[in-house]
Amino acid sequence: MTGSIQKKLKFETSKITKIGFLFHDEKAMNSLTKLLDTITSEDYLNTGNHAFLDTREKYKTLIELLKDGDPKTEDPLSIGSGDNQYEGKALLGTNKIVQIALVVEDIREAQKAWCELLGAESLTIFHSGFEAANKVATYKGQEAIGRSHFTFIDTPHIQVELIQPDKDSRSTWLEQLEKNGESLHHIAFIVDNLDEKVKLFNSLGFPTIQEGPLYDGSGKYAYIDTTSDYSVIFELLEMFK
Repeated sequence: MTGSIQKKLKFETSKITKIGFLFHDEKAMNSLTKLLDTITSEDYLNTGNHAFLDTREKYKTLIELLKDGDPKTEDPLSIGSGDNQYEGKALLGTNKIVQIALVVEDIREAQKAWCELLGAESLTIFHSGFEAANKVATYKGQEAIGRSHFTFIDTPHIQVELIQPDKDSRSTWLEQLEKNGESLHHIAFIVDNLDEKVKLFNSLGFPTIQEGPLYDGSGKYAYIDTTSDYSVIFELLEMFK
C-alpha cells in the first residue's frame, strides 16, 4: 500500500468483509435472507463504528469502513472449493459469496486503484474470447464470443473481479456498462452441480443471461437474472475436480 493512501484513508487491511444491498422494499431483503438460509441482525448498529466513503469515481462502488466489524473466523475462503455444510438448507447448497465483480471502462486504471487500496500486487490481465477456444456458449440464448479483459484480486474473504468488456462484442458485461456505467455486475457462488442449479433457478422464473466455460477450462459458469428478487445478478460457478 502506498504511503499516500495509507495517510489519507488509514485503510490498513485488505479484508472485504461485507457486501451491502439497498432494497426498495422488505420483499427483496426477505428473499435474499431465505435464499442464503440466514437471519437478519437487529444489532448491526451496535457492532462497531462505520462510515461510508464516496469512492464511486475511483473504485466504482461506495466503500464502507467498519471498526470491530470483522467476522470471527480468520480462515480465508477459497474460490476453488465449495462449501456443502448448508446442503439441503440453502437453495444454492451454500451461503458463501466468494466473489464480487465490477464492470469498468479501463481495466488497467481500475486494477491499479484497487491494488493500491488493498495493498495487493497487480496480477495478470486476461483476454477472453479473442480465440475460438474461449467462446462464450450463449448470451441471451444466442451463441456469442463475449470478448473481454478481466483480472482478479484476492482478499482473505472475497475475491474482486474487474471486467472491461469489448465494445464490439455483445455480452452481459457490455450491457451492464452501457445501461449503468461502471458498477457492480454480479456476486458469485460455488455450486456442485451447475446445470441442476440453473434448471432450478429457471423453473423459479429466473432466466439464464449468459453461460459458458471458464477462460482456462477449469470449470464453467452461468449468470442468472435474479435482479427482480435479489437486486443483483448471480453467477454460479462449478469448478472441475
